[in-house]
Amino acid sequence: MTGRDDEEGVAHVCSGDRRGGEAAGGGCGRPLLSPAGARRRRAFLSPFSPRRPVHRKSLHQGGPMSGIGRKILVPIDGSEGSLHAVRFAGELASSIGGHLLLLHVHDAPTPELMGMTSLESDDVRSRLGKLAAPKFAAAHEALGHLDQKLDVVELVRLGNASDEIIEAARHYEVDQIVMGSRGLGPIDTLLLGSVSEKVVRRAPCPVTIVR
Repeated sequence: MTGRDDEEGVAHVCSGDRRGGEAAGGGCGRPLLSPAGARRRRAFLSPFSPRRPVHRKSLHQGGPMSGIGRKILVPIDGSEGSLHAVRFAGELASSIGGHLLLLHVHDAPTPELMGMTSLESDDVRSRLGKLAAPKFAAAHEALGHLDQKLDVVELVRLGNASDEIIEAARHYEVDQIVMGSRGLGPIDTLLLGSVSEKVVRRAPCPVTIVR
């Protein structure tokens, strides 16, 4: 199912498991249950142990996100497109009482990470966190005044971008993915970035593409 909001520049692409025919955007997982806690926390989830996140308790059993609400996953890479997606997701989360999960995926070797293949060591986590910090800072800045009102969690993963986005969506049972695209045309000729296209095809929940 697709639709378009010309004023907002948003292409809505619903894909994946609708969980028994729920309405678009209605979710693809159980709601988050957690008492009040810190507003932000950075979590690392290794692609080599996908079911063992470092701070799993903080996301599932009482951590930085309070109350019950929809979980919105927003992949970020520091590009203007991803920042547009952050702004849109922030407004959406604010209007529905949702929570934001900002995800940055390192999908290419860097001098700091050469030879490292998992997130099991504190040293790798520290280096990866430093590399991701500017991306998260830009995302929080893009949220503007909403940054102080929303519950936000920062997630860091290492691996193929589309694979890690899908795995994170499944692992944290998110209700919606909001992400940027290089698309410039009408929805029927929308040229999605390769990552966005793969996520739309494989996502376990509704996906909103923001251009």
